[in-house]
Amino acid sequence: MSIIKTKNLTKIYKKGRKKIRALHNLNLSVDEGTIFGFLGRNGAGKTTAIKLFLGLLRPTSGNISILGKNPDNIDIKNQIGYLPEISYLDKDFTAWELLKFFGNFFKIERKVVEERIDDLLSQFGLLTFKDTKIGDFSKGMLQKIAIIQALLHQPKLLILDEPTEGLDPISQHEIREFVKNEKKKGNTIFLSSHYLDEVEELCDVIGVLHKGKLLRYGEKDKLLQYKIMYTFIIKGKSIESIVSKYNGKPFLNDCYKLHISLNEKENFTNLLNRNKIEIVEFYREREEIADFFLRTIGESKNE
Repeated sequence: MSIIKTKNLTKIYKKGRKKIRALHNLNLSVDEGTIFGFLGRNGAGKTTAIKLFLGLLRPTSGNISILGKNPDNIDIKNQIGYLPEISYLDKDFTAWELLKFFGNFFKIERKVVEERIDDLLSQFGLLTFKDTKIGDFSKGMLQKIAIIQALLHQPKLLILDEPTEGLDPISQHEIREFVKNEKKKGNTIFLSSHYLDEVEELCDVIGVLHKGKLLRYGEKDKLLQYKIMYTFIIKGKSIESIVSKYNGKPFLNDCYKLHISLNEKENFTNLLNRNKIEIVEFYREREEIADFFLRTIGESKNE
């Protein structure tokens, strides 16, 4: 089942006489129980897409379906949890008071909401701070409170916009573990993140948005290219030129590791055989997601 489905989704902003196309013919489908990673530079159109999913913006053209219905449907809104990139939380409330305030928006019994708040505060290690004012919280603690408010009503779809932005490594790890657990429960997570290692670790499907256009989209393991990595023993006079040609790196005693693309494999192995260089082992290695991202948007690491 498709939790999010768009067809030719387009959003154009008008600024005076100027028109800015923030999103152009977005076509994607996010299946139930998956973690979808949305990649793109600042200004790529990611937040615009998310606001369209939430019904906070109207599309210029195209269609959106959330859980099979229009984003404006009240029943659908009750099944979505949203963490914005910047959460504005009233600093004069205590953690418990603020979460109780958010809980009152949903048709849930008071006792159930209160039990849910205590349970989530405990899961995030914040139960002892329930009566502490939000203004005294660290950035990591604030982010956890913002996530808890998105979870109170047990939504089927979680939309997380930069959930670990600016957090320390421990807080990042805790939030990533939370995302994994939500997937185990069968929930669907739409994750927009600048942290490529985060997307690599968490996501099943990824999409690359660039200047409002979806350039690549699909299962992560099918999109990332593979290389052949050879480890071989130094033998023969021409070893130095071969190592230099393929940017070899020292590995153990008298060995080098070289990264060889699949289309270079045959020529490379013939070269080794001609020079009587022995191969110790070789195996497939996937490219890093950063390389995939830069390759997709047509940039290089040096630019």
